[in-house]
Amino acid sequence: MPKEEQALTSTTEYLAEIYRSQKKQERFHLTRLLVQIGTSVAVVALLAVLASRIIPLVTPLIEQVDEVAITVNELAGTVNGLARNTNRLISELNDADLGGTVEQARDAISSASRSMQTAVDEIRKVDFEALNTSVTALAAVVDAIAGIFGG
Repeated sequence: MPKEEQALTSTTEYLAEIYRSQKKQERFHLTRLLVQIGTSVAVVALLAVLASRIIPLVTPLIEQVDEVAITVNELAGTVNGLARNTNRLISELNDADLGGTVEQARDAISSASRSMQTAVDEIRKVDFEALNTSVTALAAVVDAIAGIFGG
């Protein structure tokens, strides 16, 4: 066989080998494409199933979170109102000068206590036996006078 025929045979075989290799690559790429499509479909189906299962479970939780947020906002408003009222009360107490009022009350109680002590001392000075004797004598005199006037 001449060299030209060998080269032709060799080129023909080489091209045939390239053709077979391309066919194998096409089958490989087609198989890979089908696997990718199948995987994508499976993932989409799985996501759809998960979404259909999870969304009904998550929706009530989201509603509860919304309700809790509303309650927290209401409590925050209440706490702010209490803080304002407390500040106002503190301001009013500071303006009321309770220290001076308490001092005045102490002075009044001390003065009343001294007056009561003076009264008790004066009562102790009274001779109750002599007073009883005087009252008995006065009653006798009044009875005698009443007898004169027809009483």
